Amino acid sequence: MVSSPLQGARLVKELKEHSVQLQASISDLQKAYRELDQARIAVERSNRFIESVIASMSDAFAVVDNQVRVPKILARLIPEILAPLREGQNGEKAGVQAEVG
Repeated sequence: MVSSPLQGARLVKELKEHSVQLQASISDLQKAYRELDQARIAVERSNRFIESVIASMSDAFAVVDNQVRVPKILARLIPEILAPLREGQNGEKAGVQAEVG
């Protein structure tokens, strides 16, 4: 309970200051939410693009290191990728090696 007009005025002033701070915090949160939502939309677009590229690939894709070795490859793809390479074009063994990562 407010005992004097001076205490009441101080209380009103403090409430107004806290209200301004609260409004600033709400504004900051709304801005951060909009930025986060824009980033989420960009990630979704990137994912759709990557998925479309992967879906359109008809051949397996492997990354090679500087010595033209396959450093890592999905284990389930090794038989499909390496079988033709091991046989070579004329049926001879080609000596292809890969590490499963």
